[in-house]
Amino acid sequence: MRYHCLEDVLPGYNALINSNLFGKDDSQSFFLSIYGLYLEGNKKMQPVILDLFVKQRKHLSTFLRVILKNYYFKSVNAIELNNDLLDKLLDAAGEENEEELNWSFLNAEHLKLLDIYPFVKRFVTSDLFKFSDYFVDYMILQLKSSPYKSIELFQLAMNSKKNNEKNLSYRIEEKCIKFIVNAYNMLNQNTEENKLIKISILKLFDKLLCDYRFTKSTDIILEELL
Repeated sequence: MRYHCLEDVLPGYNALINSNLFGKDDSQSFFLSIYGLYLEGNKKMQPVILDLFVKQRKHLSTFLRVILKNYYFKSVNAIELNNDLLDKLLDAAGEENEEELNWSFLNAEHLKLLDIYPFVKRFVTSDLFKFSDYFVDYMILQLKSSPYKSIELFQLAMNSKKNNEKNLSYRIEEKCIKFIVNAYNMLNQNTEENKLIKISILKLFDKLLCDYRFTKSTDIILEELL
């Protein structure tokens, strides 16, 4: 990611950012340019990026995908820089702009929860978050390396007001059962903390069992998992 002489043409780009002429492809190309320079150490690009977040909010989902794709860029402090940008991106979106920032956790396999946890927690607890099977898949994947954080985020998502107002599909509920069983089995050390977490996990399982649409298939799923 090297874009020499970009600073020379920034005034022109800034005029475009402030106009209605900046399309999706323009925004993505421009963001890739300034974002690349920023990761390579050009701190002058930070205010330009933040300005782009605010004035081109309709393209926040595009900016988010670029950051997540390059989260482990080969620079010393890439994770720190990206976490800061992700935080600022959420600030720009605001909870009322659900359609401007949409992330389902698709293609998140390369992201270590331990690294990106602050952003994921803030995103999951916001009104921007939509419960999806991709989210559950990601939590299942992260159980081995970050069991406590995965369980915490899964519980936050399951207990959210927004999730409680919607019926989960059979496909998602099946994966939720898988997560609960795997998480329960993961906590094999007999500590007080694990006992409390297991109780909270069983409460989530009970919540799914109480769903009349799902009770007929629960036994079948458990037989496959256990």
